[in-house]
Amino acid sequence: MKNRAFTLIELLVVISIISLLSSVVLASLNSAREKARIASIRSFSAQVFRVAGELATGVWDFTEGAGTTAKDSSGFDRNATLGNGIAWSSDTPSGSGYSVSFDGINDYLQFNQPLVSGSPFTIAFWFKPERVNSSYDILYSGTDNWDVQIFFFAGSSRIATSIENVEIQGNFTLSNSTINQWHHFVMTYDNVRRKVYVDGKLDTDSADTTALTINDSSIRFGQTLGGAYSLQGKLDDLQVFTKALVASEVEALYASGAPTKALSAR
Repeated sequence: MKNRAFTLIELLVVISIISLLSSVVLASLNSAREKARIASIRSFSAQVFRVAGELATGVWDFTEGAGTTAKDSSGFDRNATLGNGIAWSSDTPSGSGYSVSFDGINDYLQFNQPLVSGSPFTIAFWFKPERVNSSYDILYSGTDNWDVQIFFFAGSSRIATSIENVEIQGNFTLSNSTINQWHHFVMTYDNVRRKVYVDGKLDTDSADTTALTINDSSIRFGQTLGGAYSLQGKLDDLQVFTKALVASEVEALYASGAPTKALSAR
């Protein structure tokens, strides 16, 4: 009986060790997968800049890490103001540098001139959402008909865009499996079609011939101009171009797999 009990104890110890090792291996595997996902998307983001960088009308890398001003490195000097105590964060897609963090209460990033001067255009940025089942604005531009808007619907938690008050819902949805992760968003418009790419993949492709009239002198990231629908999450590497990337370009960019160091080297 003693030998049998001792053998049983040994078996339980072995099972416990195997279970512990399995947990460690699984955690390491999940971490490696997330790093690979981010690296792949960062490669896509870097290639976007390579193709359209010469047409950039705004580039905000948020490298300052302190203060209330985010400088535009495109040469157009469209510096942004951090409002209501918006915080700097060392949490970034690349693991280095800084992002800006919105508290979901009243934080915002303010621009005092249009981000886009007309169409075609591309708006690209990294975003880390931190709340589900909430309607909040990522970009709010214009006081008349929402010249350009990117936001999430409260009911469906789906990404949506608006040009001159013409709304189109996308497929990417806020959920427990998509929040607290970095995602790369690209919105393009060429007077014929409006497209949204999420993490390098086409999310929305809709016919749209809305005439874009730029009447906005004030633009916000993180909430409306009236202070509603406050964003909870982080923003990094915001870029605006006077070019609408087409699907074939995006597919080629994503498949090319440029070295991830290209993003930090720009």
